[in-house]
Amino acid sequence: MAISQSRYVVITSGVGGASAASRKNMGTRCFTTNPLAPTNQVLEFSGSAADVLSSVGDYFGTQSNEYAFASKECSFVSKSIRMINMISFARYTPSAVAPTLTPTQNSTSLSAFQAITAGKMTINLGGTEYEVSEVNLSAVGSLSDVATAIQSAIQDNDGGGTMYTAATVTYENNVFVLKGGETGEAKIDYATGDGGENDLSAALMWNQASAPILSNGAAAETVSEALDRVENLSNNFASFVFLPALSAVSDMELASNWATAQNMQFIYSLPVTQSNYSEISTALNGATTTVLTYDAFDDYAEYMPCVLGSTTNYNAPNGTINPMFQVFPSDEPSVTTDSLANTLDPLFINYYGQTQQAGKGISFYQRGYTMDGTDIAVVFNEIWLKDAIAVQAFNMLLGLNKIPANNDGISLLTTAFSSIFAEALTNGVFQAGKELTSTQQAYIDQLTGETDSWRNVYNNGFIFIPAIEQQTLYNATNYVFVYSLIYSKGDSIRKIEGTHVLI
Repeated sequence: MAISQSRYVVITSGVGGASAASRKNMGTRCFTTNPLAPTNQVLEFSGSAADVLSSVGDYFGTQSNEYAFASKECSFVSKSIRMINMISFARYTPSAVAPTLTPTQNSTSLSAFQAITAGKMTINLGGTEYEVSEVNLSAVGSLSDVATAIQSAIQDNDGGGTMYTAATVTYENNVFVLKGGETGEAKIDYATGDGGENDLSAALMWNQASAPILSNGAAAETVSEALDRVENLSNNFASFVFLPALSAVSDMELASNWATAQNMQFIYSLPVTQSNYSEISTALNGATTTVLTYDAFDDYAEYMPCVLGSTTNYNAPNGTINPMFQVFPSDEPSVTTDSLANTLDPLFINYYGQTQQAGKGISFYQRGYTMDGTDIAVVFNEIWLKDAIAVQAFNMLLGLNKIPANNDGISLLTTAFSSIFAEALTNGVFQAGKELTSTQQAYIDQLTGETDSWRNVYNNGFIFIPAIEQQTLYNATNYVFVYSLIYSKGDSIRKIEGTHVLI
């Protein structure tokens, strides 16, 4: 043996500069009251569009609202031949719910249950464990009888309060569903057993190995409370809908106001009909990140703006889109007359409409605005841009020992953000060479404090103005990198007019 080299030379290896944060998926978040969606987590289904739809169908069932909405999104192919690669679901509880355990696998056969003469397991409702024992199922005549026997054994726990004494076990859709006897915030856990022939946790598919769905109890919540809670769990989405769509205008206002308060981070999409479009458009008038789509067929028309955002290719040259003139071949047009189009257009209500050329009907999405007249694509572009900058900033802060509070720090961050600005110029989020009105020119000069600075925006598409400020927080001095980004947004042509002079 030789003396270890580490006494003299020690070399430590590690990967530097690794990304700690990643960019968000621009997909849709669906808020649902379906009890299969756990209250305590977000369900994300990702992969190819076909895989996404198959997974949603396997989880929620092919007759569910969730599957119907997903099938709409998964069938859309963009002009750049892109399809969605993710959709997510989160629970919304307008009424208080009890903790619930729902198996994902079909139960053991009746004959297997009849072989259990001293069944046992430990369950956990509301944070309290209880051991069920000596359950004799030899005389049961059906799987529903099994559910009744298990329910009776659980309700025998007098010391567990109504969480146990009012608990229910039901046999539905080939599985045994356990529900606590009290609504409100309360946890539920997997059942456990010894793995033997009398182990009820395995027979009922309630053990961890069987991977049942655990959904904690939850108090009733408002729409905005649900949005806050779920966004804190995961902000990995760009647009959101409610399934089924909210019916109370007051709830729509809460969702719209929440989206507005997030300052262009999410778009709220909802359908309107002949009977309610006037009331809803009046209530939501002026909302920057709320999109209404007229739906004559009650067929999830709200998916259209969402899927346009989730299939935009921000990695491609000129990858951003014009939301108008987008075609949805599997959908029927909701608007086919000038009179209805003329009614909806001033209200900023979008629709899938049909015109004709040479006797052939041509359908496409119109007119592509949010409730304050902002181009839907411009909002999605800003969502993408803010997320890209936030991710780059996080990775710089987490990846470097420090960013100095001086010109070197400004240079580091400016260089890091420059790659995003280059992306934005390439994909069309920024638009160089766009004509600016005299008012816009004056406004830019006023923001920068420099005469003719607007020419930089015209020529380059943007101006980036960085600085370092001292701020006091809890009597401590904080050095903050602050910046202003002024850019020409990527607008789209929506109409072509010509003059023909024949001589």
